[in-house]
Amino acid sequence: MKRTLIIGLIVGLILAACSSNAPTTRSDTVTPAPLPATTLPPAQPPEIARSPEPPTSASETPQSVQYFLPDPTVGLDQLSSYQLTLTITFKGQRDGQAWEWEDLDTRRFSRQPAAQFTTLTMRDENDQSLPIMYGSLDGAHYFQKGAEACQISWGEQALDNAGVNPAALLPPLATVKEAGQETVNGVTSRHYAIAEASNGLQTTGAVWLAEPGGYVVKYDLTLQAGEQFFGKGIEGAQTFHYELSEINSLQDVSLPVGCPAVLTEIPAMPDALNLVRRPGSMAFTTPSDLKSIQSFYQDKMKALGWTLLAQHTDNARQPVLVFTRHDGEESALISLQQETNDVWVAVQLSKPAAASQATPASP
Repeated sequence: MKRTLIIGLIVGLILAACSSNAPTTRSDTVTPAPLPATTLPPAQPPEIARSPEPPTSASETPQSVQYFLPDPTVGLDQLSSYQLTLTITFKGQRDGQAWEWEDLDTRRFSRQPAAQFTTLTMRDENDQSLPIMYGSLDGAHYFQKGAEACQISWGEQALDNAGVNPAALLPPLATVKEAGQETVNGVTSRHYAIAEASNGLQTTGAVWLAEPGGYVVKYDLTLQAGEQFFGKGIEGAQTFHYELSEINSLQDVSLPVGCPAVLTEIPAMPDALNLVRRPGSMAFTTPSDLKSIQSFYQDKMKALGWTLLAQHTDNARQPVLVFTRHDGEESALISLQQETNDVWVAVQLSKPAAASQATPASP
């Protein structure tokens, strides 16, 4: 499992895997249930385990460490947009056999419009790569595990569910040596070198921090060690390579392949309540009266290039409006239902055949 690593004075915390049988690989801890047909609970991103404190004897007192980089995510919350990549690799041996793997984590983030998509590469029960994707766009939250279908939920909870930022998985640093100022990925940065050797662990690398801002622009780290750090029967080198790019200039945070967009083109009433948008559909309640709602959609749909094809008013409490555009290539069904204190509104995009049996609209 992915674990926090600590470098410098407490080398025993560098890898929590010293008590496991693998170096900082991540196991899949999420098995989300299918979304119910009538409810939309937000899907949850995978949990990332954190390092336990190392065991100490009764006579030992844990040593206090002043970290140079205690929180690798610092400063990211001040950026308007960015893309980051974190590649973690291991090359060595396990039980006398060659063993190597590579995990890739990515994140694309935009504050306005609000959107982010993160992919974490986990490890399944067969030690194979298993990508876990989660993110938010247009008020909808997306979750996808491996090759499974993309799950979609809606609401404020979905927007707030940012999950784990891959930057948080970088080992915090204690001992570094300043190496001057450089420009990295278009950002003026302060360069710090890392070189430590203690108790069978050799640590080398470098980190670049933005000036101003203090956020990590680039981070390279290699840990060379044996089983006292990686676990029984494991020895080799683990590397971390992290880069932040398109800082405050990311042009687009698009949906991942296989995840459909929710319906956002057709507007909801200004006083809409309990709004839910899904791919090809939308539903909400409103205190407005039936006549006002029908007028609203006739005006708005016309402005969007839709033509009113039919209007069902046989049941005065359940009118239906049918619109088409692009010479019948698209159709939209807007159903209203008068309830006790409000009106339920449902919008469904469908094939032209859905509107073919409707009665013509009155002139």
